[in-house]
Amino acid sequence: MENKEILKRAIKKAVKNGYSAYFNNLKDGSLDERSIPAIIDSVIGDNDEYTLIFSHYFAKAFWPSISCYHNGDEMRHTASDCGQPAWRYYQHKMLDEVQEGRDPIKYLEKFL
Repeated sequence: MENKEILKRAIKKAVKNGYSAYFNNLKDGSLDERSIPAIIDSVIGDNDEYTLIFSHYFAKAFWPSISCYHNGDEMRHTASDCGQPAWRYYQHKMLDEVQEGRDPIKYLEKFL
């Protein structure tokens, strides 16, 4: 899947989970699926996709679950067992992708 499609699906998932903090220009602070094409164009047009995907607000909405996973298998069932919130765990995994020379947007694809 191409990065633009991954971002579109990732933003759609995050919006469904309540994500809106990144887009402060909205009067009521809410987003809906009709907003997604404009968001994608704005984020990609400004080369801002990495700022978006590494924001805590986005990560909290994209990974709202409190379960941690390891190698695709559920490992622990509570945020305290993970030692950190699940969204932070996955965000660190995404950083590992960057450090290993891989595209972190492709990491998001695993969760769509």
